[in-house]
Amino acid sequence: MNVSNNRAGAGPRSVTDPMRPFAQRHRGFTLVELIAVIIIIGILAVVLIPRFIDRGSVTPGAAQAQVIAAARHAQQLAMNNGGNVLFATDNSNKRVTITHGGSGSPMTIDLPDDITITAANISYDSLGDAHDSSGALSGPLTLSIANGITRQVCIETTGYAHGC
Repeated sequence: MNVSNNRAGAGPRSVTDPMRPFAQRHRGFTLVELIAVIIIIGILAVVLIPRFIDRGSVTPGAAQAQVIAAARHAQQLAMNNGGNVLFATDNSNKRVTITHGGSGSPMTIDLPDDITITAANISYDSLGDAHDSSGALSGPLTLSIANGITRQVCIETTGYAHGC
């Protein structure tokens, strides 16, 4: 009598036979699967590794975005609370300060030490319009932010802040 894994008259089981254990059906990965995994790992490495590397100081572009956001916040705060909001930049302390009506503690945004910024004092009224110490702005106020690369922030007479 022939004792084997053969079914009656069926011959030897094939590699793809569903009755065969999984480990015996698959003996390795195909070249296409290996290349696909290597490509996926490469893409993930290119995207994720720069996030974990310390790039040192904040770039002028990031500082520009912070100053624009602070100016827009000051304008919104003035429109929501009836004006009297002061937006000030201070290069000696590397700081942007937003003060509302002299009440409470001011909101401060610290800039990196290697960034230089133009000093300015801008007040916003209840309509969100920007004013300097002499009254309404006669044209856009330009703040320069530099660290080897110079970026500028323009604050329009309407109070709108944007990169220029």
